[in-house]
Amino acid sequence: MNVIPRVAAGLNLNETKLSSKQGFLLSRVDGVTSLEQLVKASGMASEQALEAFVELKKRGVITWDGAVPSDEAETEEDEIEEVADSWVDMAFDPFELGEEVALDEDTKKKILYYHKTMNDQTHYRMLQVERRAEAKEIKRAYFRVSREFHPDSYFRKNLGSYKQKIEAIFKRISRAYEVLGNEQKRQAYDGTLPYESTPEEIEDRRNVAERRERDRALKKERRQRLLRRSPVVLRKRKALKHYEDAQSYVEQNEYTKAANSIRLALTLDPKNEIFERLLDEVAPRANEIRAESEFRRGRVEESMGRIEEAISAYLRAIEASPSDARALHRTALLLYELGRDMRQALTFSRKANQLEQDNSEYLLILAKLYTELDMKKNAIREYTRYLVLNPLDERAEETLKDLKKAVD
Repeated sequence: MNVIPRVAAGLNLNETKLSSKQGFLLSRVDGVTSLEQLVKASGMASEQALEAFVELKKRGVITWDGAVPSDEAETEEDEIEEVADSWVDMAFDPFELGEEVALDEDTKKKILYYHKTMNDQTHYRMLQVERRAEAKEIKRAYFRVSREFHPDSYFRKNLGSYKQKIEAIFKRISRAYEVLGNEQKRQAYDGTLPYESTPEEIEDRRNVAERRERDRALKKERRQRLLRRSPVVLRKRKALKHYEDAQSYVEQNEYTKAANSIRLALTLDPKNEIFERLLDEVAPRANEIRAESEFRRGRVEESMGRIEEAISAYLRAIEASPSDARALHRTALLLYELGRDMRQALTFSRKANQLEQDNSEYLLILAKLYTELDMKKNAIREYTRYLVLNPLDERAEETLKDLKKAVD
């Protein structure tokens, strides 16, 4: 897709009927930007943007030299290859890249890219296989990828700081294979990933989207006959475009993008009740997705011993979803273990316990925080509640006895 699209010579836009999506894409064609860059910058799904550009070329609205790219949807395998090669265009720290070691520049870049992104990649992306890959394919992929980052491949070479990075990448790849190579672990892991549509479901959604696009085009043609060139109308037209983008993202279950688009619409048309209703519909789901993502990131950071980063991730989860009891509890626990911000930790712990009143783990941390803050009566109350759920915890029972003696 390295061809350069250009607006067809002599094109009369007043006589050319375009959908809102096609009009938006056409406005980005400048005769300099490549088709691949235009598709990526469109904000749409790659397959939809590419299909729209191909349709514009077929209608003679735009031109480019060379063969017409396939209008079939990009496959997951294509996406994997794109991710696998994305290190080529990544910006790197010149100090890391300039380290004098026995590695060429391309190899350095590849190692730096994988080391920086490995905790954000799925197991499938780390092994560069599709989600529906069979066990044999996964095994072959593991041997292929691990061979490239196996420490033995760099035996006796001067690697400097790259040695630890290579070892970390190899461990990450091995962990991915440990999960995907085991049927039960793989099934459990797949349950943590977003649902992947079948080809039939994708085709059904595409057909529905095409019908809706045709309907939207007809409605827009009727609207255009009534429009006048005024700042207010132009703002409302832009707002409507953002609203339509938001609807499209909802159809693709892209709730975060949908929320961003509808907020843009409301900045241009702030009193539009239809826009507000859509925001009320998508915002909670977008916040849940963000909170879940940040909570998972916090657990990863915590498992790797990066406690400050874990706390920051949990706080972002709380910001997105203030009623996320898990994030509230983990933040309170880490602050307690660090012996820092005990009052703030107590606030988080109280709220977590209000949300899940019978969670003994939450009760125990709350009791410990009250004890640490010398709020003995409160601590006694929470230890008593905790021991009802965990009557065999001798340490908690001894602590409760000591607190009662101190109060008496």
